[in-house]
Amino acid sequence: MYIKNIFKRKKHIKMFLKEMHFKDNTLEMRMENPEFVALTDGLVKMFKKAGGINYVSVSTYHPDLGMFEVTIQRQFGKTPSQLNIELKEKISELEKQLSIKTDAI
Repeated sequence: MYIKNIFKRKKHIKMFLKEMHFKDNTLEMRMENPEFVALTDGLVKMFKKAGGINYVSVSTYHPDLGMFEVTIQRQFGKTPSQLNIELKEKISELEKQLSIKTDAI
């Protein structure tokens, strides 16, 4: 019900600038909105409860819009896609090593 109400709103969600500074040639801004803070708190609790280390994904269904996949990831963690690419590269490397060894036999 809560999520459904957010999706059906016609007005813009108000965001408040909480903090702004430059770090490593990047402008960092922290925005705050009571609804967003509540959503973030819930996602972080889910992350901790699931034993998340890098990221946690959960599937959910909305009666009007269908299935959604929600992923929460640590700021400097790797995305599922990045991890997948790294694993594919490692598999390819190992397959080449295996091919070289079997050719030598």
